[in-house]
Amino acid sequence: MVDTTNFNIDENFWELNPNFKACNPFKKLHTSDKSRNKVVSSNKMWCIALIWDRESMYFNLPEEGEDNKIDMIFEEFYGDAKWLTKNRPEFEELSAFYRKLTETPTMRAFKELEDKLDERAEFLRNTKYDLGLPNDKGVLVGGTADLLEKMFSNTDKIFKTIDTTRKLVLDEKSKVTKGDVTESASDSGVI
Repeated sequence: MVDTTNFNIDENFWELNPNFKACNPFKKLHTSDKSRNKVVSSNKMWCIALIWDRESMYFNLPEEGEDNKIDMIFEEFYGDAKWLTKNRPEFEELSAFYRKLTETPTMRAFKELEDKLDERAEFLRNTKYDLGLPNDKGVLVGGTADLLEKMFSNTDKIFKTIDTTRKLVLDEKSKVTKGDVTESASDSGVI
């Protein structure tokens, strides 16, 4: 995992996180970099970490739309907002592998829940609250009020699910052992 105790973007990523140089695609990125002190590839790796590492202050920003973290970080940190457009296959390979290395299945599932919660919030924000229009018999039809009320009543259940999953992620992070190996249930005394 990235040395999040020292998430210092002024330092060389490879010096703080030498294990990333061990296998592809990071090994290829590192060895093909001919810049002094591998600064170009170090900056690419910091971009990936700033975007995808849960410890990054930018992690919770959206990936698309206005103020998306991908364009912002590549523009502000890397100096090229269009780098992703020009290098999408490399970015997708690096970001996918980074997430495989640094996230557990629980973390990935939690991220999916967070994304769905954001979608739900957007849906609620953009759905007009109305009772509908009367049909020929005077019955209101086509309204959104019932749907929205059901969604509102389920909010507590959703937040409890999110909170439970967040606690699992935090618990899992606290049980990382030497070599960044997560303890099994039997190692941690659960079973």
